[in-house]
Amino acid sequence: MTILQPGKNQTTLIPSDEFDKLKGDLVSELKPAVSVIRAITSNSTRLTEKEREVVVRSLEQVERILFDLENQL
Repeated sequence: MTILQPGKNQTTLIPSDEFDKLKGDLVSELKPAVSVIRAITSNSTRLTEKEREVVVRSLEQVERILFDLENQL
């Protein structure tokens, strides 16, 4: 896998198995965070209904991405 480094004209090659481990780490770190954000959002009295809907839609997109990544492992 080739990783592009932002702001640099350089790429880094990462072995496939290491890239899969990075994806697995990302999924395992983000899944609990999404759950916490969802809980905070649903219990928040400071958000309007429209703001809450935006957060929920965004979290659903993140969950779909995480699901796809998890299925690639």
